[in-house]
Amino acid sequence: MNAAHDHTMGSTVPEHTTAVTQSAQSAPAPSQDESGPVPPQPSQSDAPSAAGTSTDRFAAASLIKAAVPSGTLGLDVSGWQTLSRANWTTIYSQGARFAYVKATEGTTYTSSQFSEQYNDSYAAGLIRGAYHFATPDTSSGTAQATYFVAHGGGWSADGKTLPPLLDIEYNPYGATCYGLSQAQMVSWITDFSNTVQALTGRLPAIYSTTDWWTQCTGNSGVFVNNPLFIARYTSNVAGGPGTLPASWYQYTFWQFADSGTFPGDQDVFNGSLLDLQTFAATNPVKTTQPAVAPSLGRNVALAETTAGKVYLFWKGNNGDLWIKTKSGSSWSASTDTGRWIGPGSGLSASVNPSGSFVVIWRGAMPGSG
Repeated sequence: MNAAHDHTMGSTVPEHTTAVTQSAQSAPAPSQDESGPVPPQPSQSDAPSAAGTSTDRFAAASLIKAAVPSGTLGLDVSGWQTLSRANWTTIYSQGARFAYVKATEGTTYTSSQFSEQYNDSYAAGLIRGAYHFATPDTSSGTAQATYFVAHGGGWSADGKTLPPLLDIEYNPYGATCYGLSQAQMVSWITDFSNTVQALTGRLPAIYSTTDWWTQCTGNSGVFVNNPLFIARYTSNVAGGPGTLPASWYQYTFWQFADSGTFPGDQDVFNGSLLDLQTFAATNPVKTTQPAVAPSLGRNVALAETTAGKVYLFWKGNNGDLWIKTKSGSSWSASTDTGRWIGPGSGLSASVNPSGSFVVIWRGAMPGSG
């Protein structure tokens, strides 16, 4: 237990990693053709290291070359990492392009390093965001969200600011689920999420593990609109983060190791740098899964307007971008846009209230309509 109440993101994960690794399985690849996606069958410790000063630890971490997954690399840090602007310049030169920085915990703690880390990472060229370590047994989701936003957890559409992030994981102080029932936990997260959205204009991303999410929310599927930051440490990063919580069909960020090239935890964004820049700058109206979800994978994307019109995009077997729309309960016919994606993958999409859309994929130029 850390009496200072300054836990890092993922500080409780390593002791649970074995269970998560054994239970996680890679998601199956999507099956699709020009007629549309095929429907599925129903169905680090936060204590400082004793190995020298923070500068020594930074230098040592810089020498580690761990296996990394594909995507855009980044890191997350807290008050335990004392980093200078020169450190952040080195971090950028080593390939990091984003950082999540701890701002708050509960309603009483603000990281002493937050302002420096948040501003210096920005100055070095990284896209950065703030995160909050949740303690659902100490105060309401609304109270903690309000405290978080008032102490650094904001967002702006400048292309350099990531959405606020809720870090909700194993309780470092007691019972795994903080003494809340699964229904109470879902309600707490909902209150936090809704309050952050009301105060910043954007839904927060959610950091957790599949194991914790299953135990403490009953594997809730109601947070599909919140980007997922999944935590899973594995030596086989090529195999992906394994089974995701029920709310999500793909991850946005993945914390894949608690040490490596960069200080703090090692993270990856599920897409290219252009995808990351678009994600930071764009506040999607709504993203969701239809009532009968198609087999969603890296070559399928969904977006929905406030009016309820759903856009479904996918890469057909001919390499083109295909589209169909849904108004009410009826889907339109599948249409080939004629835009060739070729070897590209990892579709993402957003739709403006006017109905115009932007679709981005890896390996090719973005298309719009």
